[in-house]
This record gives sequence, structure tokens and C-alpha cells, in this order.
Amino acid sequence: MATDNKPRVIIENWTELIITGVYQEIIVTARSYLKTPYVHQGRVKGIGIDCAGLVICVARELGLSDFDVDGYGRRSEGVEMFELFRKVCGEPIERPRPGDILMFEKGDWRHCGIFSMMEDASIIHTHRLAKACVEHRLDDYWRNLIYSAFRFPGVV
Repeated sequence: MATDNKPRVIIENWTELIITGVYQEIIVTARSYLKTPYVHQGRVKGIGIDCAGLVICVARELGLSDFDVDGYGRRSEGVEMFELFRKVCGEPIERPRPGDILMFEKGDWRHCGIFSMMEDASIIHTHRLAKACVEHRLDDYWRNLIYSAFRFPGVV
């Protein structure tokens, strides 16, 4: 999918809302992976995980999906990653909630993570440069890289 045709994604201020139910479970489960070292195609909490692995493992742990994928490169193709999420999650969403999946792109670099809340909009993701699963503010830099958003399968 070309950058100029990317879906519209609006990040709203969720600080006033109480995040409950499965959305809270997704965030709590994703946070249980914090500090897990970055390992390309890793799928083991505390041992090693990558960005796709975090989303896959959270979905699996909560019984939302048993889907997995391997054999992808460190610099995933955007169309490939987008189509993969669309196949598993359905059509992209315009207004993600904390607990939804965010996709990012910068040139040929593609990345994903889980939208969360600390004091402000945040992201939980495994980042190669951070060398681990981390959570930090979704600042202007990261907001400008948002390519698409998806809801976990079965979550309404």
C-alpha cells in the first residue's frame, strides 16, 4: 500500500476515559512483556520477542487468535504486513482505542505495537534500537509514523 494512500488514523485523547474489559486485559498483558529483550521472530516472554511477536503473543495469551507467521525479514514489506493484519484482524480502523494495534512506517521500514495509556497516549512495542519491549509516550515523532490501525480479532 502506497504511503499517499494510507488509511486515515485519528489518535484521540483517552485520558478522560476509563479503559476496561478486554482493552484493559490487552494492555496489562502487553505490559507483562516489558523488558523482554528484542529477538527477531522471538515469541517467548522474558527471553526474546520482536514487534510482530508482541502482538501475536498477546493475542494468543488472551485467546483472541492463534495466528502466527515466520520467515519475515527485519525490514518487513509494508503491503505484506498490512495485508497480514487485514487477513487476521479485518479492515483497518480509523479511531483506535488503547488496546488496539498501531502500524508504523518510515520509508521501507514497517513496525507495529499496541496503543496504550500512561499519562498520555502511549505505545507498547518491541523496538530493535531499544533492544527490548518498551512503553513510552506516543509523541509527535511516532504519531507522524502511524500508517494504519487494527482491532484484535473478536474485540468490539
